[in-house]
Amino acid sequence: MGWDGWYTRWTAISLLVFYLFHLLVWRSTYLNLFLMTYAVLLIPFLITNGILTGTGIEGEVVWYNPHEHLGLRILTIPVEDVFYGLLMVLASITIWEKWRAVDKTDFRL
Repeated sequence: MGWDGWYTRWTAISLLVFYLFHLLVWRSTYLNLFLMTYAVLLIPFLITNGILTGTGIEGEVVWYNPHEHLGLRILTIPVEDVFYGLLMVLASITIWEKWRAVDKTDFRL
């Protein structure tokens, strides 16, 4: 199934745990909007990541160890990158949302 690759395994586990945390612990209300927004973000992501991994250029700028991912690709991009990108953007949004929720009147360093 491809679970031998570290990139596949840790991307899947991390995203699953983080997403379940959003659903079950934090009960985030913005997940549907986030997923629709991420679908739009995939367009520039696939273009830039495609160029970096060798689509339309002689040699790739970024190289992935073929033993560490499934081997399924979107053009030259490992399919796991889509889920890794989702995790990175969701983590950034989560940090922002949690920071906004902090009462900054009592914030001390």
